Amino acid sequence: MVLTPGDRGSTALATSHKLGSAEFRFLSAWVQGVEVGDAWSRYMGHRGSGDLRRIRGTVRTILDQLAAIARRHGDPATAALLRRDRARIKLPGAQWALPEIAPGTAPGKATSPASALTGVSSRPAAGARMPTLAEFAAELEDPSFYSEAELVALLEERYGKVASLRPATAGRAPRLRDSPALRAEKRRARLVMRQLDALRRLEALASTAPAPSDRLAAWLDPLTAKRLGLVGVVRLSELMFYVRLHGYRWYRKVPRIGQGGALRLVRWLGQHEATLGALPVTALVPLTRLDIETLAPRPSTGVVPIERLRLPSTLSGEQGTNRAAPARCRARARHDYAAVMEWLELRRPTGSAASGASGIEGTGNAHTWRAYRKEAERFLLWAVFEQHKALSSLDHLDCLAYRRFLAAPGPEWIGAKSVPRWSEHWRPFEGPLGLRSRRMAEVIVSSMCAWLTEVRYLDSNPWVQVPKGNRALPLTELRSLSDGQWTTVQEWLELQPQTPAGDRLRMMFSLALATGMRAAELAGARAGWLRQDLDEQGEPAWNLVVVGKGGKEREVPLTTRVTAQLRAHLAAKGLGDDFSEVDAEVPLLSGLADPRRGMTADRVYELMKGALTRCADAIEYRSPAAAQRIRRASPHWLRHTHGRKFVEGGGDRGVLRQNLGHASDATTAIYDRSEAKRRRREVEKVFG
Repeated sequence: MVLTPGDRGSTALATSHKLGSAEFRFLSAWVQGVEVGDAWSRYMGHRGSGDLRRIRGTVRTILDQLAAIARRHGDPATAALLRRDRARIKLPGAQWALPEIAPGTAPGKATSPASALTGVSSRPAAGARMPTLAEFAAELEDPSFYSEAELVALLEERYGKVASLRPATAGRAPRLRDSPALRAEKRRARLVMRQLDALRRLEALASTAPAPSDRLAAWLDPLTAKRLGLVGVVRLSELMFYVRLHGYRWYRKVPRIGQGGALRLVRWLGQHEATLGALPVTALVPLTRLDIETLAPRPSTGVVPIERLRLPSTLSGEQGTNRAAPARCRARARHDYAAVMEWLELRRPTGSAASGASGIEGTGNAHTWRAYRKEAERFLLWAVFEQHKALSSLDHLDCLAYRRFLAAPGPEWIGAKSVPRWSEHWRPFEGPLGLRSRRMAEVIVSSMCAWLTEVRYLDSNPWVQVPKGNRALPLTELRSLSDGQWTTVQEWLELQPQTPAGDRLRMMFSLALATGMRAAELAGARAGWLRQDLDEQGEPAWNLVVVGKGGKEREVPLTTRVTAQLRAHLAAKGLGDDFSEVDAEVPLLSGLADPRRGMTADRVYELMKGALTRCADAIEYRSPAAAQRIRRASPHWLRHTHGRKFVEGGGDRGVLRQNLGHASDATTAIYDRSEAKRRRREVEKVFG
């Protein structure tokens, strides 16, 4: 091996890391002179990036493991052989670079023995005729310039050491012996062959294949294993599940594992498909490069997304007990699945609303439609696979059972959060629903049944006879941050680095709190939404014309502080601080690489939710209760925080309703807790 024998590295990993075929292929390639960077990239990517320090430490550790294995099997000579250094076999007169990793040498540029021996004299090819001294002299430009001794030296330099200068007999060339350089070269070749043979023997003794039950630390570098442990992945089986679950971009949910490291890990997992199992195509290729047929699994009868659902013929609803007379039905559907899909299709957003971006064109809202699909999907699946009845056969008692089911769905209905719909691990629920979510689910499915009754697909709406639940929301259900919790978030944001990413994050939170915009509205906000106005003193002021659900516009005043922050934010991106000169289509919140490229609502949610989680982690030690509340918060909580602060600050509820775009004053009333607080003061006064 090409390592300084006395330069021993840390052996801390020797007892924890297992040796597989990849480690032996890497050592074999290195022994044979393959550039160390190429060998590492080809075989050892699962151990991390190929930096110099990592490669040196890993090779020393593996050598220590192999030496220990050789000694345990009574072969100390093999242990010593692996420590042999080719560099100690000198090549007299040859100028070549030793194939060792010298400090400061890039791993990919390490010189191989094959390239290093260029220029070393070697024997003529087999069968080549050895010229006589006279013939050799005749080939020179001026043979008379050299003495006989000098001619002999030149001949030996080209053809090897001459054992005898006697004239060659017929058919025989002068007898030669190897030059010192050639003998050294042969010794090196013999050493390489012996080391390769030793590696083959040790591989038969020590090589193992990764098993699903193996811990990550036995195969991966410690930092990678530690980072995966932060998301609960500690064994190879869990890593395989995690990659299958989240697809090609799985690494985005793991701190500090980038795309390059993820690709190396996936490649290594694929090399051990025989023991670990195969990864789906969605884990190997970005979704944007897959066609719909590849992504869409086959229809199935079971708890699957509605677009894959195939109902049992006996529960299709064609003969439902609550079906209206088919002759009077105004819907095109002839069974329950088609009826639900027809109801969803009528509510599907069109135009710009269909893509999730806010805009004046188009109708509906993509987020609202997904909520409709989710609840209709749950109701239909529950009816067939839990209640074992067709949807068109449900009655009011079934609806009461569904209400109880929403509060405690069985484990077979619950899956991990944010699982893609194409994944085999998708489930309709992430856990029991809270009071607000249960109420919303009932509203949606009751509305769907009302429409089915109106078009005479159903004879009656089974939800009409169901008693209404408690409509009062407890104070704790108002999902907003307190003033102290918001101050904590603000202070944490100010401590973030003064980078484009940090500035964007601060701007995102400021706009969310000051305007009460939803995540989709923040993503869709454009410079064209800014409108100049005058304040009470006649000074210039700015409003934001927010395009919300259904393309409805509402005008929200911007405070002086937020206006100044927005000017600075746009100027830092090279767009100038004059709103009137900025292109109307420029997004207020954009990608870091291109200030004219907008962001999706999902990306805005991901950034804000991630920031709230990191903030909670930072204050956990000094304020556990606040950390718990902030960790639960989502970007939508800032909308509720805006409403709460507005009402508690003495703002008019009518103005707040306009700012938030509420259709009903009852929705805005949830932020007014003054009566509840007054009652508490009176009770405390009398009984406290």
